[in-house]
Amino acid sequence: MVGGGLLLGLVLLGIADALITRNFIMLPETDAEEVIPIVEQPGVAPAQPESDTGGVRKLSGPNIEETLASLSLASTATEQMSIIRRVIPEKIPVTTIVVMKDGDRVGLLSSTESPQVKTYFLALKEALHTSFTPDMRELVDETQQRPGHPVRNFLTFFDPGIDTERLVFVRVRERLYEFHIAEGKDDDMFAVIEALTN
Repeated sequence: MVGGGLLLGLVLLGIADALITRNFIMLPETDAEEVIPIVEQPGVAPAQPESDTGGVRKLSGPNIEETLASLSLASTATEQMSIIRRVIPEKIPVTTIVVMKDGDRVGLLSSTESPQVKTYFLALKEALHTSFTPDMRELVDETQQRPGHPVRNFLTFFDPGIDTERLVFVRVRERLYEFHIAEGKDDDMFAVIEALTN
């Protein structure tokens, strides 16, 4: 039974990879729900996910607005579509805001929460790697294991063929964040990243 479940998981991951890597940057918004199919077995209750240090995972992350306020930052609504919205099924909410300081744009913050966030992060990462242009630089792709903190998957790069700002993606527990960092605003946005993903 366990072997069958693992095989099913690998097959689904392969399907997700094939669907996402196909024209990742050009995926229309209406196809977002088809990108990563989630198959649930009838009559089987989903298991409580375990944290990286054992026990039950915290299901809700830090309050973004309070975190921004504590760093003397503000937010404003935006219609801009984030990259993670393209790989997260429509039924899962994704919040996207513009981060502001003294009336100036500092960057963009997009976030979502889901028990399947590890799968989405891996699919996102592979799709991005296949979409890099020759101008991509400053790539950091690592799993960070910090004493006293949860494991954090961290991906950052600058690729003007994908976006005009530095991009940072962080997966921690059941949360996935996307950060865009405006030029010269690295200190402000990395302070936000640390506060939200510690």
